[in-house]
Amino acid sequence: MLASGETATADEATDGLKSLNDILANWSLENLTVWQGDNEQYALTPGTGSYTIGPAGAFNTTRPIRIGLSFVRVNGSDFPIDQWSLDEYNAVAVKNIGGIPERYVYINEYPLGQIILYPVPAAASTLFLNTDRVLTFPVTLATVLAFPPGYEKALRYTLATNLAPEYGVVPPPAVQAIATSSKADIKRSNKKRVVAA
Repeated sequence: MLASGETATADEATDGLKSLNDILANWSLENLTVWQGDNEQYALTPGTGSYTIGPAGAFNTTRPIRIGLSFVRVNGSDFPIDQWSLDEYNAVAVKNIGGIPERYVYINEYPLGQIILYPVPAAASTLFLNTDRVLTFPVTLATVLAFPPGYEKALRYTLATNLAPEYGVVPPPAVQAIATSSKADIKRSNKKRVVAA
């Protein structure tokens, strides 16, 4: 919308920032647009099987979008834990059995998620969670974004296609094609190798 050298008005800059936030929020929901998860560890308390996760939660961190392969470490040995649905957990008659956790439920609530372990940890142990995070949300126009190669181009062209309708413009097919192909490039580079169990 602006020629080279022109400066956006405050309203235009606010619109652009809102659209960028929307793009980052939507991309955070897609497995392959998030380039890396975190492998974080949390101390488990014997007898406690439910923990909140998110800012100021029992596990004080960014609330994850998804949780992948995770494990519990007890006395130096690692035990993988499988993810259950809430329905599967609810079908268990006795939920307070103690032992080494074998399964977990992630209830993706907001602002805090909840993790329920089964069996309930019987001994001091550490939970290692492999989580997908939200992509960085800019707070101000001065925020510097740091992404791997390819993201800047994909964001720039996707932002152009998202903003065009607000200004009564149809983005040129070449811009739409670049937005689509650059996002596809990101997804291909983030594709995780599948290993047969």
